[in-house]
Amino acid sequence: MRILQETASTGTGYDFAQSRDGRVVNNLVVFERGTVSTDVNIGGDTDPGSFVFENNWFYATDDPGSSAPTLPGTESGTVAGTDPLLRADGTLDPSSGAIGAGLSGVDDVGDRLGACWADPPSVGSHEGS
Repeated sequence: MRILQETASTGTGYDFAQSRDGRVVNNLVVFERGTVSTDVNIGGDTDPGSFVFENNWFYATDDPGSSAPTLPGTESGTVAGTDPLLRADGTLDPSSGAIGAGLSGVDDVGDRLGACWADPPSVGSHEGS
């Protein structure tokens, strides 16, 4: 994950605010702890403390006990170390705990395949069934 400021004020007459107030919600992050050296890459001219991380699920396939990331800002509702039971195609197995575990009211109309989100939605990019 990266928090970056791609463009900064350069005296050209335009003022760019710091990258700030991001909201990261209902994401499913499956990774190998052995290949991740930094959980969040934070660039200059950013305000990482203003970011909010809500209801995200983290799972390190090679070391589930080390799944919890170090995040800046405010964090709530994190699930770490529980296998989300992803199928080979990236969808959730019907017995996954991520199904229906999402936070309702997030401004997203559908999953990556175009299916409507349930209420509450699943965590990740696919609505469970």
